[in-house]
Amino acid sequence: MDALVVWICALEAGYVLGEPWRAWAERRIEELPSAPPWLVQLMDASDAREALHACWEGAAETANTWSGVDGTALRLGFLWLRHAEGRIALADLLKEAGRVADAANHSAPSCEAFYLLLDEMDGGGPVDLAPGPGTVDQRAALLFAQHAQLARYEWEEIAGA
Repeated sequence: MDALVVWICALEAGYVLGEPWRAWAERRIEELPSAPPWLVQLMDASDAREALHACWEGAAETANTWSGVDGTALRLGFLWLRHAEGRIALADLLKEAGRVADAANHSAPSCEAFYLLLDEMDGGGPVDLAPGPGTVDQRAALLFAQHAQLARYEWEEIAGA
């Protein structure tokens, strides 16, 4: 997967802490005979908003950046990782995941899956999204599992490199 896609999805999901994009961009600049302007902007970015802007600039200049990539699945995975780290409450996670899935017309899972779990948290009654009993948190974990695994793997690929 293109590292730019991972950076964009992680930044948009609010997963990135600190400024790890600087070191990543610096390593890429050292590897290239001539660095593209967006990569220099990324290295100089002082906050997540600037880093995201630089990444989108790079994606616009790079052919086929999103080819065959489910960016929504990756964003959902990064949202779950934030929840797993205690950085976003379950209700906020489900609201944001529903918004992300709805904006992308995502179907696996659809926005309704997130909103139904949120409704259950608010007292709207049980929703059978996964086989077997379990709490809303347990069923949410099942709903996000595949996406979280993808996000964790891709993050290790860029942050560990």
